[in-house]
Amino acid sequence: MINLPNEEIRPVYEYSAIQWKGQESEYRKNLKLLKLIDFSSNSLTGNIPKSFSSMLGLISLNLSRNSLTGNIIRDIGEMEMLECLDLSHNQFSGELPTSLAQLQYLAVLDLSNNDLIGKIPTSTQLQSFNASAYDENDGLCGPPLASCPEDSLRPSTTNPNEKDDNSLSFMQEVCISLGFGFIFGFWGVVGTFILKKSWRIAYFNFWDAVGDWFYVRIAVGGQARGYMKKCGRSVARDGAEVRCIEREREALLSFKNSLIGDDGILSSWRSDRMLRMIGNLTNLRSLGLSRNSLRSENLDWLSNLSLLSFLDLSQIDLSHTNWLQHIPSLHSLYELHLKSCGLKDNKPSSSSSSTSLLSILDLSNNSLTSSSFDWLSNISTSLVEIDLSQNALGGLIPNAFLESLVLIEHLDLSSNMLQGQVPKSLSNLSRLRVLVLYENDYRGDFDELFGNISAKGILESLQILDLAKNQLNGSVPDLRALSALTEVYLGDNNFTGSMPLSIGQLSELHILDLSRNSLEGSVSESHLIKLDKLKTLDLSFNSLILDIAPDWNPPFQLEGIFLAGCNVGPSFPKWIQTQRNFTGLDLSRGGIRDEAPTWLWTISPSLEALYLSDNQITGYVPNLSSTSMRHLDLSNNRFSGPIPLFYANARIIQLNGNMFSGSISSICEIPQYQLVSLDLSNNKLAGEIPNCWEKMPYLFSLNLADNRFSGEIARSLGSLLVLHALQLRGNNLSGELPSTLRLCQYLRLVDVGGNALTGEIPNWIGELYNMRYLNLRWNKFLLVKKQLPQLSKSCGKPFNNGNISFHTAATYHLNSL
Repeated sequence: MINLPNEEIRPVYEYSAIQWKGQESEYRKNLKLLKLIDFSSNSLTGNIPKSFSSMLGLISLNLSRNSLTGNIIRDIGEMEMLECLDLSHNQFSGELPTSLAQLQYLAVLDLSNNDLIGKIPTSTQLQSFNASAYDENDGLCGPPLASCPEDSLRPSTTNPNEKDDNSLSFMQEVCISLGFGFIFGFWGVVGTFILKKSWRIAYFNFWDAVGDWFYVRIAVGGQARGYMKKCGRSVARDGAEVRCIEREREALLSFKNSLIGDDGILSSWRSDRMLRMIGNLTNLRSLGLSRNSLRSENLDWLSNLSLLSFLDLSQIDLSHTNWLQHIPSLHSLYELHLKSCGLKDNKPSSSSSSTSLLSILDLSNNSLTSSSFDWLSNISTSLVEIDLSQNALGGLIPNAFLESLVLIEHLDLSSNMLQGQVPKSLSNLSRLRVLVLYENDYRGDFDELFGNISAKGILESLQILDLAKNQLNGSVPDLRALSALTEVYLGDNNFTGSMPLSIGQLSELHILDLSRNSLEGSVSESHLIKLDKLKTLDLSFNSLILDIAPDWNPPFQLEGIFLAGCNVGPSFPKWIQTQRNFTGLDLSRGGIRDEAPTWLWTISPSLEALYLSDNQITGYVPNLSSTSMRHLDLSNNRFSGPIPLFYANARIIQLNGNMFSGSISSICEIPQYQLVSLDLSNNKLAGEIPNCWEKMPYLFSLNLADNRFSGEIARSLGSLLVLHALQLRGNNLSGELPSTLRLCQYLRLVDVGGNALTGEIPNWIGELYNMRYLNLRWNKFLLVKKQLPQLSKSCGKPFNNGNISFHTAATYHLNSL
């Protein structure tokens, strides 16, 4: 629900009065007719109601500049007519829902200035927006923003302390050296080949012969060693002697020639021609071409590969092929991967027979609809594993489809639009181990979805059950009939009531995820006492109370403990001290009013992510350099003392909203080559800002606001070439803005307001073309209006918060200069 400023709470779907062109209309039960909602620039709090997704005719939704929290509703993609979506300047958190990619008509998008995290879903629309649409979400990554954290990072080798003149001089020397090197090296050697024809012919003939030898030796030799088949006369076990069939040698050379032009130079990559050449390799058993920039409009070449048992064409554009007419002809095919190939519904030819050996089938992330279930029922009688996730399957799962999967062990139908009741034939899948129905449109309670499983005792083999991100309601189901379960995912649903004691009877359980529901009541030792194999416990974002005795010794050793939003206080839960191998601990918003125990920082050498935000935890933070903490969030507590030394591979550090004091010069002691976000704002830190920022070359966001720093702004901040946000407001900094900041071309936000900075506002600010927000107010700058730097692009959202405002690419705040 959205809470109104006067704290009166009422569901938005009960009543709305809309004025449109002078006429007022009332909407009670017909909100689907709404076209535009604009609640911007109010003081609204709370979450976006899930009922918003039922407004299927909505064209524009503007909730910007409020104090809304929680996740963006996961079904926002159902609002298919949406053309304008502005959720900026709120406090939304969590990952972007994947359904956002379904908004095909979206023309205006602004999600900036929130706390969103994770990878931006992939779609033509979402990647078409400028990066500014996602600004000020430190945890967001992926196109059009920077690469995600798993991408490798390299430290910068530039010296940011060098002055601009020296740097330019050095570059001039490099250019001159390259020029002379090119003249003497290139023309001295290559010129000889151009002028002397006999040398040129001999040179290319030599490499042509070497190329032939390598193509045959590696390609055919590798296949021979892989299968230990005879190729010609003999194959030595060590691969020393390989004699090849002349026909296959000619096929390989023909393949090579398809890539070489008439002039002996590599020609452009011709996908279909190359694939036809592969079709001549009639003895191929395994073919993997995934993750290449290939496109094919004809798959006739596959008909020659009758011995093929493994085929992976993932991420090759097959959208214009009759792919389904060719797959059944591969009678030896055992494993087929066609992920992200742009596949659409297709009909097999009337003469096509089933591929009786096909056991593993991956058709995920395509555009298949429910009509595909018909041919899937006949494609193979031997399917053991099938992945149809991230398609456009809707409605009911056909009974005939499940009846055909007599040998199925792994069934993944996640991220589709399935609904209704699962067919009763599911009970006959006696070998099924993994059932993934994550992120569909299943509603109602569990019994309505599956029937009374306890009476039938079905699915005794089931080990993994994933029903997360649906709209299931009612009580958490009794799953004791599924005695083999090792992983249960029921998060992001609408389950209510308490956590049932029956969960504690699943003695094989490794992972239990009940997060993001509406559960309440107590969780005691009785719920967990028999779960001795449990590795991950996620009860986060419920209203549960952990009523566990301080001296309890659990029977398990957890690797992940996620209890955010649950009441685990007021004392720090001591039972966590018994856990020695966890990598993640989240007790944020846990109602803890206690001192952090000394054992917390060293209890688990594997701890990589520690989240304790929004509690009232006191104490000192020790030296963390010998730990493995890559993600540390202690924000909005009462920690004090100096800031600690951090782990060298830390990525996100949030210590804002505490009482840390003293200098931060310790950050210079250990290079932080992987750090992307550092937030030390709203503390009592003092002294000068250290001049060692070249040791954090990949810093994306730096926030030192509202402390007691003095002295000049460090020049080495100019070495942060990927810096997007710099916040230094509310300190006592003096001097001029360092000219090195002009090197930070990705800067979108600079806030140095409320300091004692002097000098003229530099013209180079106008060179920061990505700037969206610039705050210089409450300083001692000299402003010469005719020299005021101009930013080139119009942002279309002028602000009037200062004495001077400009309709430019950034918003200036310059009052009290």
